[in-house]
Amino acid sequence: MEDNTGKWHWLVKLKAIEKVKHLIWLIFHGCLPTNTLRFRRRLTNNQGCPRCQFAVEDTWHCIRDCRRAWEVWQELGFIGATNFLGGNIVDWIIQQVDSDQGHLFLSALWWIWRQRNCFAFENHYEGDVWLRRNIWKIATDSRMAWGEDMKVTKETIQILWQRPPWDFVKINVDGSSLGNPGRIGAGDLIRASMGNFLVGFTIFAGIACNLLPELLAIAKGLKLAWDRGYRKIICHSDSKGCS
Repeated sequence: MEDNTGKWHWLVKLKAIEKVKHLIWLIFHGCLPTNTLRFRRRLTNNQGCPRCQFAVEDTWHCIRDCRRAWEVWQELGFIGATNFLGGNIVDWIIQQVDSDQGHLFLSALWWIWRQRNCFAFENHYEGDVWLRRNIWKIATDSRMAWGEDMKVTKETIQILWQRPPWDFVKINVDGSSLGNPGRIGAGDLIRASMGNFLVGFTIFAGIACNLLPELLAIAKGLKLAWDRGYRKIICHSDSKGCS
């Protein structure tokens, strides 16, 4: 991916749980805490791989080239797949995620990292059967949550007020969250068919997840319009989660 900003747009839009996205963020930044990086930062005196005890542990070795990681990729059918052994690490991850096995790839990437940490920090490793069972479980759950298609596509959303029919009023709602969860606020604007302002409001509503303020704005906007006597109402939100 030649455009440096493109990889961050891709990562933000990626259909994956946050801990997996954070792992990829570390890899993209070149700051995955492998033993090579930890050695440079004087956090360890050993650059070797904690799993195979054979090679220096850089990022490629950690997530793909270590014998234990390689066995996982091979069993899942990735070894020999197109571009699995080539390219830079950013393109490699994006190409694998955008393939038909994107959910499985992300799950395997996460659990290979978890396996590595069990060995690196002397945590109890429950074995390869446990590892593979968790890989398939997370991959299956991800497919159920986001569907089969993992490709990140750029979508243009037109931001334009469209007037309602002459005897309707239109509510435009919006909500915001400073973090997820974080401080939330909501607001509405109610206008007549010619665009003239009728009534509106803004509120601060405490701490919640980022979907709640949009739902709150819709509920309060509809109630406000109803209490003002409007019965023909169109409500517009730019949130897909509320549509």
